[in-house]
Amino acid sequence: MNQAISEIIASYAFLISIISVLLAVGGVVVAVTVHARAKKSEVECARLELMYKLMQNGIGMGDARRLRTDGQPGFETFVPSQIAALAALRAFPELLPVFERLEPNFRQKAEHDPDDRNFDKTLHNEICATLEYIRQSRK
Repeated sequence: MNQAISEIIASYAFLISIISVLLAVGGVVVAVTVHARAKKSEVECARLELMYKLMQNGIGMGDARRLRTDGQPGFETFVPSQIAALAALRAFPELLPVFERLEPNFRQKAEHDPDDRNFDKTLHNEICATLEYIRQSRK
């Protein structure tokens, strides 16, 4: 009789040990999963922040602007900084719809008023090149 009780207790102890190990492993898996998701979210946040800063430079804000030197109010943009920002935005294929909406507006502006000093053909060419690059990379 004592041996039967010992075996029952031993089998329950073994079962409890297995359950404990499984719970511990499950806890580790949950912790690793939560950490991986948090890290992924952090990386995505940094990526979006970089994209936002590049877009600011692309439209003439942030580091890509300075006060006008001709006495006029407002800011003067640096086209080379805008072009560099647009080239860097090629790494963000989710912006394809934005470039697709911008390009016809720039083309229309170029055809309508080619001598406009506020319009830069180099910037238009860079938007077209960026648009083509993103399209090609998505294939």
